[in-house]
Amino acid sequence: MTPQSLLQTTLFLLSLLFLVQGAHGRGHREDFRFCSQRNQTHRSSLHYKPTPDLRISIENSEEALTVHAPFPAAHPASRSFPDPRGLYHFCLYWNRHAGRLHLLYGKRDFLLSDKASSLLCFQHQEESLAQGPPLLATSV
Repeated sequence: MTPQSLLQTTLFLLSLLFLVQGAHGRGHREDFRFCSQRNQTHRSSLHYKPTPDLRISIENSEEALTVHAPFPAAHPASRSFPDPRGLYHFCLYWNRHAGRLHLLYGKRDFLLSDKASSLLCFQHQEESLAQGPPLLATSV
């Protein structure tokens, strides 16, 4: 094998390795992932509210991004989002096996629950008719 073909093969295998790592996000498989963009126009905060309902929901307003889920809270229920204002990409992750529900907002990671290991059913998806600022570029 020539040195150039060895280099090409090595680069190809490295690129495949990085693609495979990226396919699973942060190196593990989530049971639930919701990603979107939020235009933060005011000082705002993150609220986490445990609920008896066996579902995960997200509410967006100018003042807060509120996550409802049936898991006990890990930290204080409300935390401030970072300044500056602007467009932020965020993802809500739930990994039942690790027992973690967390929100990645920009570059900050907020642990919402470290006891999130109960089962949920995602058969019924409901669309809320509540008015509020839209979330942009959502993906599930």
